[in-house]
Amino acid sequence: MKYWIIIDSVQKGPLSVEELYAIPGLSMSTPVWHEGLADWTTAAAIPEIAAVIASRQNGFSNQQPYGQNYGAAPQQPYGTPYGNQYSQPYGGAYRQPAYGQPQYSLEPFDPERMPPMPDNYLVWAIIATICCCIPAGIPAIIYASKVSPAYMRGDYNGALDASSKAQMWIIVAFVAGLIWAPFSMLLGLL
Repeated sequence: MKYWIIIDSVQKGPLSVEELYAIPGLSMSTPVWHEGLADWTTAAAIPEIAAVIASRQNGFSNQQPYGQNYGAAPQQPYGTPYGNQYSQPYGGAYRQPAYGQPQYSLEPFDPERMPPMPDNYLVWAIIATICCCIPAGIPAIIYASKVSPAYMRGDYNGALDASSKAQMWIIVAFVAGLIWAPFSMLLGLL
């Protein structure tokens, strides 16, 4: 049987069980797929690969007899813990499991699947920094410059958050400039 694995976001395969001995970085949590599986699973869920990993961890040079799973993690009884997040080989993309963080993928950026990019307010941030208040304008520029990169890597919520923070710091800079303007005129008259 031939297997496909993903190590360090790189898909490798087809590989035989014997070829898996030479793969560095193979662990029980490595995503694995073979013909007949509906979705990707972990190496721990496939007895042959789990035996390879266990034999390497225990220092054995030979593969364990087929069907014996020495020291391997137990199989997942009702499917994989990753759900449907791994696609099939040949053209599919590898996605990291979501644990509250934004998902990053190796797929090319597709703006049709996301809402339009939020405004970055960069021009307003620069104007507020030059004309009104430098200390409040600098954070506005920093947050404005984070909008586009977050959007391009697929993190729409991060882009929206950076946009709203840039807008807030621009308002703070303009208000601080309006408050400071009368005082600077009075100091200029003295």
